[in-house]
Amino acid sequence: MRVKKIAAVLTGIITFFSGIASISAADVDDIAQADSPLFSIMLSYTSSTITNFRISNGTGIGLASVDGYEGKVTQIKIYSYIQRYANSTNGWVNYDNWIDSTTNYYLDVSHTSSLMKGYDYRFKAVYYVYSGNDYERLIDYGPTLHY
Repeated sequence: MRVKKIAAVLTGIITFFSGIASISAADVDDIAQADSPLFSIMLSYTSSTITNFRISNGTGIGLASVDGYEGKVTQIKIYSYIQRYANSTNGWVNYDNWIDSTTNYYLDVSHTSSLMKGYDYRFKAVYYVYSGNDYERLIDYGPTLHY
């Protein structure tokens, strides 16, 4: 009985890891969109990202930071947005936006915008980390804050 349980567990583990090994570059892009921390270690060009948001005296301050692997990364682009929650019909709408890029293997940006009172806000960052023509895309959000 114990041997059957061990065999079943080993079969499950082998199946799990063989499934991971067959993930294509396109699948990594879809996984990164889902914000799956389990698979973030599988990224080839991106080592870490940080996305944060705070409000100070009516000003929204968004931070986006990405580190890639030196020697692999040829370009980074960050599309960042301060978003405001409009209503249940329209959901989150872009309130302000920026595009930043570098040919370095890391990029840190900070953006500010004056906010209108009475709304929920968040900071969204879309990271593109390139190696030649290939790239990884990750989407991350800072906390939702009310002003």
